[in-house]
Amino acid sequence: MKKKKQIFTDMAIPNLMIDYSKIPVEEWSRSLNIKWSYDLDSLVFNPYREEKFYEEDTNFLIGVVKMNELFNSINKSHQLKGSDIWKYRDKDKINRAIDFWKKGGKMTPPLIDTLYNFLKSSKLPFMSFKNEIALRAGFHRFSVCCLVELQELPVVAPYASKGEIEEMLKTIRWV
Repeated sequence: MKKKKQIFTDMAIPNLMIDYSKIPVEEWSRSLNIKWSYDLDSLVFNPYREEKFYEEDTNFLIGVVKMNELFNSINKSHQLKGSDIWKYRDKDKINRAIDFWKKGGKMTPPLIDTLYNFLKSSKLPFMSFKNEIALRAGFHRFSVCCLVELQELPVVAPYASKGEIEEMLKTIRWV
């Protein structure tokens, strides 16, 4: 009986993945080609995270926003820069995102919403809060973009939140 040849990818064997946290950003970012997938018909949400609370018939749209405005509009606990990103985010997920982009892959832009709509759709109890932009999915993609100091970032947002997002993110352009 002939043995089948096994093929391994670096995603299947995490120990072979490059640890970009140990390499200066300037070195690995030169060959980084951040590409986005804008196919809203094939959005796939992680069923174990909060974005599962969007109804199946929810309409989404794509926008582009200045990175510094988005960064300053999200919760302070999510405003990480430099080495803090590697310290407080999942290093493996960041490394996989970088590696995926370096190999020419395309990813869906981060998913944003207003904090109010996030809490409402999650059916979570809430008391008093400041309505701000909530980064619902894509923390690690967002983190890579912070590391490379991207100037503008595409985002996915529910259509129902469009007006409120425009009030909070003055530079957002819908595409």
